[in-house]
Amino acid sequence: MVGAGVISRMRVTENELLRDVQHEAASRLWHLDSLVWTRKGAVTRCLTSTVRELVQLIENRRANAANTLGDTSVRLESCVSQWAEIALSWTDTAALIDIVKERTLANLAAESSHADELLVHAALSGLKIEIATSHIQSQADEMARHRDKTVASQHLTSRFLANASHELRTPLTAVLGFSELLLEENYGELNAEQRTVLGHIENSAQNLLEIVNNILDLMQVRAGKLELQYRRIAVSPVLKHVHDILVPLSKRRKIKFRHEIPEDLGSIEADEGIVRHIVYHLLESALRSTATNGEVLLSAERNEKTLTIITYDTALHFPPEAIQNMSDAYPILENSPSRGFEGWEIGLPLVRRYVDLHLGTLEIESNPETGTTIRVNIPTQRLSRPDPARSNRRDAGQSSA
Repeated sequence: MVGAGVISRMRVTENELLRDVQHEAASRLWHLDSLVWTRKGAVTRCLTSTVRELVQLIENRRANAANTLGDTSVRLESCVSQWAEIALSWTDTAALIDIVKERTLANLAAESSHADELLVHAALSGLKIEIATSHIQSQADEMARHRDKTVASQHLTSRFLANASHELRTPLTAVLGFSELLLEENYGELNAEQRTVLGHIENSAQNLLEIVNNILDLMQVRAGKLELQYRRIAVSPVLKHVHDILVPLSKRRKIKFRHEIPEDLGSIEADEGIVRHIVYHLLESALRSTATNGEVLLSAERNEKTLTIITYDTALHFPPEAIQNMSDAYPILENSPSRGFEGWEIGLPLVRRYVDLHLGTLEIESNPETGTTIRVNIPTQRLSRPDPARSNRRDAGQSSA
């Protein structure tokens, strides 16, 4: 049996154990969080319970050894729940358990055997593992709860945007329809001032409808529901057609709008609809942001592996933070101070997402002196997305080699 002197030294009061902790903290455990001291009553009760359970474990081992009753379990069980209840960080918990180990070994030094020391090490190491497992499980549960909340929030946001967008489409279509009827003078002749005002109404409604459509596209891309429809397409006709569609906008804004598209661009394997969207958003964004008498240019070039679509405009400087925002979860840019837009810009962030779907790249060069050049690089052949698991295995094999 453990001697009475050792028992009395190990079965300490809470105040004595707290003094030991404070002494150790002052000398080398200065990193202990203030939570240890604000909950000192609960902490010392937990330490005391651990010491007493450890003493009982040592007594049982010696009794069993004397009576040849076989091995004794080295698990500390009753104090585990107390460590969980005081909710200290893992660093603080490990530091406090180390104090218990050192104190216990010091008090046993006079009459302890090697078996006693091994039991103390094993029991307290096992306690650390139990507490660490509890910490990990608690963190995993919290992450799962956070994930569920995030998914639910994203689902509600998507539903709200979808419903709001669809509800907006109906009145906008009506506004556009009646505007066109009035401009065609189906309800009587218009004077110059009335025609100008109606033109503004039609343009504003068209811009708003485009924003709504872009929001729906963005939601599809984020939800992973947009699948590319690959086929072989002739590049030059597609680019020229999109350019021609936007000529009226350039005339209204009095912008020099031209293209330099070679006839020998050939064909690429891509989603024609998405490519048209990419070019349209690039040009429309440039035309909307470029001041009167400015210039917008569309050009393209290709090599064996890549088609590069290039737009240039003389608009205001595109700041780095605006470029970075295109990679956000909801990449909608407020460009009024930077690019001269009146409101929100969704087209360029969508371009980045569309290019990513094609496994291409997007480059932006912008400065106040020369304007903005955007280069979209799209593979001429359909590419397969790399398998992350296969890449990790390959990297691991190279590292071991």
